[in-house]
Amino acid sequence: MGVCESILVGLLCALVGVILGGLLSWWLQGRYATDLLARLKDAVQDRQHVSLGEQFLLTRLLAGRMTANSYVPDVIFGLAPGGAMVAEWLSRRFVGTYDKPIRMRTIWVRTTRDPGNPIVKEAHVEDSMEGIRAEFKPNAKALLVTDICRGGATFEAAYKFLKGHFLHVETATLLQHDNAKVEPHYRVDVTNKDVRFDWKEAQATD
Repeated sequence: MGVCESILVGLLCALVGVILGGLLSWWLQGRYATDLLARLKDAVQDRQHVSLGEQFLLTRLLAGRMTANSYVPDVIFGLAPGGAMVAEWLSRRFVGTYDKPIRMRTIWVRTTRDPGNPIVKEAHVEDSMEGIRAEFKPNAKALLVTDICRGGATFEAAYKFLKGHFLHVETATLLQHDNAKVEPHYRVDVTNKDVRFDWKEAQATD
């Protein structure tokens, strides 16, 4: 075998190795995500409480949904209070990094409810966009995140508010209640439980 043929064989072997390695990594990542979600089913479907550690793992799975779609936002808006921690983890750990975090902001929504009725009558975003207009271009990709989308009124209000300032707005939630009136672009799972997170008080929220 000549030198050229040896080089060609070596290059082909290297290429095959890269392809096989990539396929193996993809398979392992999918297998890991499937196994992890299966372990989290206990938190999502069989219990009504999600610990901080489980919320961290759910955020990791949510990030996997986005990266599988090659989606990387320019700015992340955490819908307070539940989305703030999710946005932080996405910004500095799972989509961005500690060295190169994705810029993030917190967005607040004020809701009006009937006395004794958890259904939201009205939702208003109280944040000002003055600073945001200076920080980001209108064509920047904005991501709105929260921990759980229940009825969806506050989520929808925040989404419409951001759409008034950004051309590209996508939404993500760890959990979506099965009777939610909105459909996020990314989610980890659907639940019919009144799920509560470690930090959240036991009161009706949307």
